[in-house]
Amino acid sequence: MNEEFDYKGFANQLRFQVRGMIPEEYSDRGIYIRDLVYKYSILAGERVSLEDCKDNELRSIFVQVIAEWIFHKTVDLIASGVPEDLHETVLNNLYSDLYDFGLKNLKQTGKLEKFGPQRERHLIKIEKIVKESFKKSLKELSDKNLIDKKIYNKAIKHSNMDEMYLQSLQDAAKIQISVFDVLKGNIYFSIVFPLSLVVFYLMTVASFLSGQIAFGFVILAFFCTLLWRFLTYENYIEDKGVWVPVSIWDVIKLHPFITVAHFLVFPKLFAYIIYYFDKGILCGEIISSMALLFLIASFLSIKSDIYYKRILEP
Repeated sequence: MNEEFDYKGFANQLRFQVRGMIPEEYSDRGIYIRDLVYKYSILAGERVSLEDCKDNELRSIFVQVIAEWIFHKTVDLIASGVPEDLHETVLNNLYSDLYDFGLKNLKQTGKLEKFGPQRERHLIKIEKIVKESFKKSLKELSDKNLIDKKIYNKAIKHSNMDEMYLQSLQDAAKIQISVFDVLKGNIYFSIVFPLSLVVFYLMTVASFLSGQIAFGFVILAFFCTLLWRFLTYENYIEDKGVWVPVSIWDVIKLHPFITVAHFLVFPKLFAYIIYYFDKGILCGEIISSMALLFLIASFLSIKSDIYYKRILEP
């Protein structure tokens, strides 16, 4: 795509789209907000059209990201009572930080899938940059006594983006997820963590049986930390084009009694296996091992209806 990028036309489109997004309570500032969106869209479009990347679709995405955040943060500034003559001081810094980040990652952005964890992580990075830039600029204004602490605190806490998200949610949707559905999303994690848990558990038991109580408690602490990390590790589950981050904990916390029963029986079966192995009783070892495998299978197959929110498609 080597044709000229019509950034002025695109900026006009963005200014027009903003009309229906301005919160009702700030409708009297509509022209002001739209003009700022247009101004920074023009600045971004003109600059990016001179960059090495000639893909107009990427250029459009680049400009739109900046325009959207300028819009949200302009509303936040208005809602928080930041004086109007200070708005562009904050927005100029935000624009500069977003432009630098966007330009650095411009070509990589084009490789991201429309939905999925990679794009989600990319958007999280952008949001982090926005928050840091916004907070830094407001802190500088506060340090210079150009805004008071009340306005500063209100501004860094207010989020028009979050408010719009809450307003545009559909009814809760549900997707049935099992523990295994979460684990299979990351094979390395699913193999290494359970093995590590077994090793640390056996080390704990061996330490207590050998009388090394202090060392046993240290190993037990590591075991508990690993277990909690194992339960709370999130994988993205796809449902109808929507990627939902779900952890094992999200599944099992809806079945507290079943989960407690599993984790009470796990150590006992381990102990039986060790006992029969030590005694050289093959039959007992086989039966206890089969029982353990059955218990693991029942744990992995626990299913829960995970409720999640899906944003309305534009």
